Amino acid sequence: MRLGHCLLATTLLVGSAASVAAQDPNPEPRPERRSWIRIEPGSRRPLSDFYRYRMVPDRMRIVERALERSARARSSALDRARSRVELRERMRDRARDRSFDRLDKVRDREFAMRDRVSDRLRTQLRRNQEIRERSMERVRARMDRLRDEHRIMIRRHSRTI
Repeated sequence: MRLGHCLLATTLLVGSAASVAAQDPNPEPRPERRSWIRIEPGSRRPLSDFYRYRMVPDRMRIVERALERSARARSSALDRARSRVELRERMRDRARDRSFDRLDKVRDREFAMRDRVSDRLRTQLRRNQEIRERSMERVRARMDRLRDEHRIMIRRHSRTI
């Protein structure tokens, strides 16, 4: 070992021995942080390393009140969550109803448009049929005229021969 290392090791040993010698052999007990918990070392929970503890009665009342407050807060939060769920369901139902209303309106509009189109087609067909019938009557009349003229021509022709 080098000389510097030896000096460092001896200095550390001397310093730690001096600090141990300077300590008080019976120090004052430090005030406990949790003086309201009394640990009973004789009673241990089965299957755990934690000691059971008892509280000072005043502290016990404070803890009970805190537990009641937290239970009330939890139940009110659950109520709010339930009411939020109910509100969400109501909003969803209302939106669904609105969408059904919109679909009904669209369907009614489609039906009305289909009826208008079918009425228009029916009237066009009727008109077309009427037009067709009129044109057929004109054709019949012309054919009758042609037939009559043809007869007359045949008579004339037969007279001349």
